[in-house]
Parts: sequence; structure tokens; C-alpha cells
Amino acid sequence: MVATALHDVLNVGLRHCVLDVFGVSQETLQARDYQPPPEGYQARWIDFDEISALADTCDDPTLPTFLAEEYEDAWECFAVLDDQGNLANYFWYTNEPVPFLESLDLLVEFPDRYCYGFKAYTRVSERGKRLQPYALGAAMTSGRMGRDNLMVLISAFNYPSLGWARYQGFEKLGRFLVIRWGKRCSVFPSRSLKQAQIRMIPDHRSSA
Repeated sequence: MVATALHDVLNVGLRHCVLDVFGVSQETLQARDYQPPPEGYQARWIDFDEISALADTCDDPTLPTFLAEEYEDAWECFAVLDDQGNLANYFWYTNEPVPFLESLDLLVEFPDRYCYGFKAYTRVSERGKRLQPYALGAAMTSGRMGRDNLMVLISAFNYPSLGWARYQGFEKLGRFLVIRWGKRCSVFPSRSLKQAQIRMIPDHRSSA
């Protein structure tokens, strides 16, 4: 969701971007009374093979490429399937440092009290049914990730996603400023992110 959009923007020559970091606790999500999906819908964890088989039932054009070229084994997917078994909504989670802005070789690193959420999508025909709020709460209270808090990164100018985060009960943890020139970049975290030990670091895995 956020990472893909910012990757595209930076690749066409934007010199800087501003990223807000938000976090929400499992306790906050559990306290919220989210409307369950319509009758016949399923909200559950699905593995790579299942979401790959269902990719053509979703209208997200980036999903096949994501699965073929970007997916990593440490990533987990929580999805909502409609009453026909088609993919209606999904959101990815990980406990490991996650690639961000791949052309700049950056990883998002965070302490083990957090898991990281990214690449959320709801099929156009399913929007307005509040599938994502329910799925988010169900995923984080399932115990699957073993973490008490969830964090996300959102462009400071992506107002719909900022509104989404606040609606879900997220609180702002801090801000990154990323400045790029050519293939080089510098990352400037806010003081609060330094204190929280949330960082963007170089991704040296491909050269290891």
C-alpha cells in the first residue's frame, strides 16, 4: 500500500519524502467493537500458496508482481474471503526488518514489541463494508504474530491512509525524512523514533 506508492514516486525523481510512523496496541484493538464481515465471509490467516491461487480473484494489479518478485518467507497474510471464497481484503504482517523503498536498499527495523503491517488492500466492490478494521483486530488478537503492538509507515501527505490509521486507533510515534539524490539517500528520524529504536537501515542482504 504505502511502500509501493512511495517507491514509484521516488523513482520518478522526487527529492524527498516524509513518512509518519504509527503504532497501535493489541489492547486498543481488542477494546474496539468492530462490525464483523457479512454472513458467509471468512477472516483468517492464509499461506503463500493459497493467496497465490486467489490472486486473480482480487482487482489489485500489483499483487501478482508482489508475490512473484517481492514476497519473503517471514511475511504473514491475514485475509477476508467473500461468500464465494474470493479474496476481498488482505493485509501483510512481519516480525522481521522489512524492505522499504527497494531501489534505495533500505530496511525498516523495529524493536520486538512491534510487528510491522504493510500492503493492505480491499477489493473495490467490497469497500464500505469495513472489512479492514475487523480483520486488523482479528489478526492482532489471534496471537499468531506473538507481539503486543503493530506499527505502520504512511506518507505524511497520504491523507486517506492517515485518516484510516486514526480511525483504527493508531497513535503517531514519529516521523522519518528521507532525502534522495540519484541512488543515494539520507534518512533523518525524529527524536521520538530514535528513543523508540525504530530505524531505517541499509539493506546489505543482497550483497552478503
